[in-house]
Amino acid sequence: MNSRNAASINMDKQLPFFNWSLKKALDTKPDSFIKARIRILYTILLFSLLKASIVLGIGSAYGQWLQVARASVIFVFYIAMVKLLLYKPSSVKLIAHIMIILGILIVWTNILVYAHNVNLITMQFVFMIVLSSFYIMGSVLGITYSIAGILPVMLFLFMHSNANISLTSFPQEFASPGFEIITVLNFITIILAHYLFYEAYTANIKEKENLNQQLQLSVAEANKMAETKSNFLSTISHELRTPLNSVIGIAEILLEDKPE
Repeated sequence: MNSRNAASINMDKQLPFFNWSLKKALDTKPDSFIKARIRILYTILLFSLLKASIVLGIGSAYGQWLQVARASVIFVFYIAMVKLLLYKPSSVKLIAHIMIILGILIVWTNILVYAHNVNLITMQFVFMIVLSSFYIMGSVLGITYSIAGILPVMLFLFMHSNANISLTSFPQEFASPGFEIITVLNFITIILAHYLFYEAYTANIKEKENLNQQLQLSVAEANKMAETKSNFLSTISHELRTPLNSVIGIAEILLEDKPE
Protein backbone atom coordinates (compact mmCIF):
# COMPACT_ATOMS: atom_id res chain seq x y z
CA MET A 1 0.00 0.00 0.00
CA ASN A 2 2.85 2.39 0.84
CA SER A 3 4.53 1.71 -2.49
CA ARG A 4 1.23 2.39 -4.24
CA ASN A 5 0.84 5.74 -2.47
CA ALA A 6 4.45 6.62 -3.24
CA ALA A 7 3.88 5.81 -6.91
CA SER A 8 0.78 8.00 -6.92
CA ILE A 9 2.70 10.90 -5.38
CA ASN A 10 5.48 10.48 -7.93
CA MET A 11 2.94 10.62 -10.74
CA ASP A 12 1.53 13.84 -9.25
CA LYS A 13 5.00 15.38 -9.38
CA GLN A 14 5.26 14.61 -13.07
CA LEU A 15 2.29 16.82 -13.94
CA PRO A 16 3.39 20.18 -15.37
CA PHE A 17 2.58 23.29 -13.37
CA PHE A 18 0.47 24.69 -16.21
CA ASN A 19 -1.60 21.53 -16.55
CA TRP A 20 -5.28 22.38 -17.12
CA SER A 21 -6.36 18.87 -18.13
CA LEU A 22 -8.69 17.06 -15.76
CA LYS A 23 -8.02 13.77 -17.57
CA LYS A 24 -4.28 13.96 -16.85
CA ALA A 25 -5.01 14.66 -13.19
CA LEU A 26 -7.41 11.69 -13.00
CA ASP A 27 -4.86 9.39 -14.66
CA THR A 28 -2.61 9.76 -11.61
CA LYS A 29 -5.23 8.09 -9.40
CA PRO A 30 -6.13 4.40 -9.90
CA ASP A 31 -8.92 4.31 -7.31
CA SER A 32 -12.43 5.07 -8.59
CA PHE A 33 -13.53 6.82 -5.38
CA ILE A 34 -10.52 9.14 -5.39
CA LYS A 35 -11.28 9.97 -9.02
CA ALA A 36 -14.89 10.67 -8.05
CA ARG A 37 -13.74 13.05 -5.31
CA ILE A 38 -11.57 14.92 -7.79
CA ARG A 39 -14.43 15.13 -10.31
CA ILE A 40 -16.91 16.31 -7.65
CA LEU A 41 -14.48 18.93 -6.37
CA TYR A 42 -13.64 20.08 -9.89
CA THR A 43 -17.34 20.35 -10.80
CA ILE A 44 -18.18 22.35 -7.68
CA LEU A 45 -15.22 24.67 -8.26
CA LEU A 46 -16.18 25.33 -11.88
CA PHE A 47 -19.78 26.09 -11.00
CA SER A 48 -18.60 28.25 -8.09
CA LEU A 49 -16.43 30.26 -10.48
CA LEU A 50 -19.41 30.67 -12.79
CA LYS A 51 -21.62 31.80 -9.90
CA ALA A 52 -18.96 34.21 -8.65
CA SER A 53 -18.72 35.71 -12.14
CA ILE A 54 -22.50 36.20 -12.21
CA VAL A 55 -22.43 37.87 -8.81
CA LEU A 56 -19.60 40.16 -9.96
CA GLY A 57 -21.55 41.20 -13.05
CA ILE A 58 -25.02 41.64 -11.60
CA GLY A 59 -23.75 42.96 -8.27
CA SER A 60 -21.77 45.66 -10.06
CA ALA A 61 -24.77 46.57 -12.23
CA TYR A 62 -27.04 47.00 -9.17
CA GLY A 63 -24.41 48.62 -6.94
CA GLN A 64 -24.32 45.73 -4.45
CA TRP A 65 -20.70 46.26 -3.51
CA LEU A 66 -20.71 43.96 -0.50
CA GLN A 67 -21.76 41.12 -2.80
CA VAL A 68 -19.09 42.17 -5.31
CA ALA A 69 -16.36 42.28 -2.65
CA ARG A 70 -17.20 38.81 -1.35
CA ALA A 71 -17.49 37.37 -4.88
CA SER A 72 -14.09 38.84 -5.82
CA VAL A 73 -12.35 37.13 -2.90
CA ILE A 74 -14.13 33.83 -3.61
CA PHE A 75 -13.31 34.02 -7.32
CA VAL A 76 -9.58 34.42 -6.62
CA PHE A 77 -9.57 31.56 -4.10
CA TYR A 78 -11.44 29.22 -6.44
CA ILE A 79 -9.12 29.96 -9.38
CA ALA A 80 -6.16 29.09 -7.17
CA MET A 81 -7.83 25.88 -5.98
CA VAL A 82 -8.66 24.75 -9.54
CA LYS A 83 -5.02 25.28 -10.49
CA LEU A 84 -3.79 23.39 -7.43
CA LEU A 85 -6.21 20.51 -8.03
CA LEU A 86 -5.07 20.02 -11.63
CA TYR A 87 -1.39 20.41 -10.69
CA LYS A 88 -1.43 18.33 -7.49
CA PRO A 89 -4.41 15.96 -7.45
CA SER A 90 -3.12 14.49 -4.18
CA SER A 91 -4.07 17.79 -2.48
CA VAL A 92 -7.78 17.06 -2.99
CA LYS A 93 -8.50 16.99 0.76
CA LEU A 94 -6.66 20.25 1.40
CA ILE A 95 -8.67 21.92 -1.37
CA ALA A 96 -11.87 20.40 0.02
CA HIS A 97 -11.06 21.86 3.45
CA ILE A 98 -10.63 25.34 1.98
CA MET A 99 -13.71 25.06 -0.23
CA ILE A 100 -15.96 23.82 2.59
CA ILE A 101 -14.71 26.52 4.97
CA LEU A 102 -15.46 29.15 2.32
CA GLY A 103 -18.93 27.64 1.91
CA ILE A 104 -19.52 27.84 5.66
CA LEU A 105 -18.41 31.49 5.64
CA ILE A 106 -20.87 32.15 2.80
CA VAL A 107 -23.71 30.66 4.87
CA TRP A 108 -22.80 32.70 7.94
CA THR A 109 -22.41 35.96 6.00
CA ASN A 110 -25.63 35.33 4.04
CA ILE A 111 -27.57 35.13 7.29
CA LEU A 112 -25.75 37.74 9.34
CA VAL A 113 -24.62 40.31 6.76
CA TYR A 114 -26.32 40.02 3.38
CA ALA A 115 -29.81 38.50 3.25
CA HIS A 116 -30.64 38.66 6.99
CA ASN A 117 -32.76 35.62 6.28
CA VAL A 118 -32.57 31.88 5.60
CA ASN A 119 -33.32 31.94 1.89
CA LEU A 120 -33.20 29.19 -0.71
CA ILE A 121 -29.61 29.86 -1.76
CA THR A 122 -28.43 29.67 1.84
CA MET A 123 -30.13 26.29 2.31
CA GLN A 124 -28.59 25.08 -0.96
CA PHE A 125 -25.15 26.02 0.32
CA VAL A 126 -25.83 24.19 3.58
CA PHE A 127 -26.81 21.10 1.61
CA MET A 128 -23.69 21.33 -0.57
CA ILE A 129 -21.52 21.66 2.55
CA VAL A 130 -23.03 18.48 3.98
CA LEU A 131 -22.71 16.68 0.65
CA SER A 132 -19.11 17.74 0.00
CA SER A 133 -17.87 17.14 3.53
CA PHE A 134 -19.18 13.55 3.65
CA TYR A 135 -18.34 12.59 0.05
CA ILE A 136 -14.83 14.05 0.11
CA MET A 137 -13.72 14.28 3.75
CA GLY A 138 -15.28 11.23 5.40
CA SER A 139 -17.65 10.69 8.31
CA VAL A 140 -15.89 12.51 11.19
CA LEU A 141 -15.09 15.71 9.29
CA GLY A 142 -18.41 15.37 7.52
CA ILE A 143 -20.27 15.62 10.82
CA THR A 144 -18.03 18.47 12.02
CA TYR A 145 -18.42 20.59 8.90
CA SER A 146 -22.12 19.81 8.64
CA ILE A 147 -22.71 21.11 12.17
CA ALA A 148 -20.70 24.25 11.36
CA GLY A 149 -22.85 24.82 8.26
CA ILE A 150 -26.19 24.11 9.92
CA LEU A 151 -25.43 26.04 13.13
CA PRO A 152 -26.09 29.57 11.76
CA VAL A 153 -29.43 28.44 10.34
CA MET A 154 -30.46 26.99 13.68
CA LEU A 155 -29.27 30.09 15.54
CA PHE A 156 -31.23 32.34 13.19
CA LEU A 157 -34.40 30.30 13.54
CA PHE A 158 -34.01 30.23 17.33
CA MET A 159 -33.15 33.91 17.80
CA HIS A 160 -35.13 35.56 15.00
CA SER A 161 -38.25 36.14 17.04
CA ASN A 162 -36.31 37.51 20.04
CA ALA A 163 -33.38 39.53 18.66
CA ASN A 164 -31.92 41.03 15.54
CA ILE A 165 -28.67 39.24 14.79
CA SER A 166 -27.82 41.27 11.67
CA LEU A 167 -24.41 42.86 11.44
CA THR A 168 -25.48 45.59 8.99
CA SER A 169 -28.26 48.13 9.15
CA PHE A 170 -29.93 46.94 5.97
CA PRO A 171 -30.02 43.64 4.05
CA GLN A 172 -28.35 43.25 0.69
CA GLU A 173 -29.96 40.14 -0.75
CA PHE A 174 -28.72 39.35 -4.23
CA ALA A 175 -30.70 41.06 -6.96
CA SER A 176 -32.87 39.36 -9.57
CA PRO A 177 -32.28 37.69 -12.05
CA GLY A 178 -28.97 36.76 -10.41
CA PHE A 179 -30.74 35.13 -7.49
CA GLU A 180 -32.70 32.83 -9.79
CA ILE A 181 -29.63 31.97 -11.91
CA ILE A 182 -27.56 31.11 -8.82
CA THR A 183 -30.41 28.94 -7.53
CA VAL A 184 -30.57 26.95 -10.76
CA LEU A 185 -26.77 26.53 -10.87
CA ASN A 186 -26.78 25.31 -7.28
CA PHE A 187 -29.38 22.67 -8.11
CA ILE A 188 -27.33 21.56 -11.12
CA THR A 189 -24.21 21.34 -8.94
CA ILE A 190 -26.01 19.19 -6.37
CA ILE A 191 -27.37 16.85 -9.06
CA LEU A 192 -23.98 16.49 -10.78
CA ALA A 193 -22.19 15.80 -7.50
CA HIS A 194 -24.66 13.01 -6.64
CA TYR A 195 -24.40 11.63 -10.16
CA LEU A 196 -20.58 11.52 -10.08
CA PHE A 197 -20.53 9.82 -6.70
CA TYR A 198 -23.16 7.31 -7.83
CA GLU A 199 -21.11 6.55 -10.95
CA ALA A 200 -18.03 5.92 -8.79
CA TYR A 201 -20.09 3.77 -6.42
CA THR A 202 -21.48 1.57 -9.21
CA ALA A 203 -18.04 1.36 -10.87
CA ASN A 204 -16.53 0.26 -7.56
CA ILE A 205 -19.22 -2.41 -7.12
CA LYS A 206 -18.62 -3.71 -10.67
CA GLU A 207 -14.88 -3.76 -10.00
CA LYS A 208 -15.43 -5.77 -6.81
CA GLU A 209 -17.77 -8.16 -8.65
CA ASN A 210 -15.15 -8.70 -11.37
CA LEU A 211 -12.50 -9.33 -8.72
CA ASN A 212 -14.80 -11.81 -6.97
CA GLN A 213 -15.42 -13.63 -10.25
CA GLN A 214 -11.69 -13.77 -10.97
CA LEU A 215 -11.10 -15.04 -7.43
CA GLN A 216 -13.73 -17.75 -7.86
CA LEU A 217 -12.14 -18.81 -11.15
CA SER A 218 -8.71 -18.86 -9.53
CA VAL A 219 -10.02 -20.94 -6.62
CA ALA A 220 -11.72 -23.36 -9.03
CA GLU A 221 -8.51 -23.69 -11.07
CA ALA A 222 -6.47 -24.20 -7.90
CA ASN A 223 -8.88 -26.90 -6.69
CA LYS A 224 -8.76 -28.56 -10.08
CA MET A 225 -4.97 -28.51 -10.09
CA ALA A 226 -4.89 -29.91 -6.55
CA GLU A 227 -7.28 -32.69 -7.56
CA THR A 228 -5.21 -33.47 -10.65
CA LYS A 229 -2.06 -33.55 -8.55
CA SER A 230 -3.72 -35.85 -6.04
CA ASN A 231 -4.91 -38.22 -8.80
CA PHE A 232 -1.47 -38.20 -10.38
CA LEU A 233 0.27 -39.04 -7.11
CA SER A 234 -2.30 -41.73 -6.35
CA THR A 235 -1.82 -43.32 -9.76
CA ILE A 236 1.98 -43.14 -9.63
CA SER A 237 1.97 -44.54 -6.10
CA HIS A 238 -0.19 -47.45 -7.19
CA GLU A 239 1.93 -48.14 -10.28
CA LEU A 240 5.13 -48.07 -8.23
CA ARG A 241 3.79 -50.20 -5.37
CA THR A 242 2.79 -53.12 -7.59
CA PRO A 243 6.24 -53.89 -9.13
CA LEU A 244 8.05 -52.94 -5.93
CA ASN A 245 5.95 -55.41 -3.94
CA SER A 246 6.80 -58.13 -6.48
CA VAL A 247 10.52 -57.34 -6.35
CA ILE A 248 10.57 -57.20 -2.57
CA GLY A 249 8.56 -60.43 -2.27
CA ILE A 250 10.81 -62.37 -4.68
CA ALA A 251 13.92 -61.00 -2.96
CA GLU A 252 12.65 -62.18 0.42
CA ILE A 253 11.89 -65.64 -0.98
CA LEU A 254 15.34 -65.90 -2.52
CA LEU A 255 16.96 -64.79 0.72
CA GLU A 256 15.06 -67.39 2.71
CA ASP A 257 15.67 -70.22 0.19
CA LYS A 258 19.27 -69.70 -0.99
CA PRO A 259 20.86 -66.65 0.61
CA GLU A 260 24.13 -67.18 -1.33
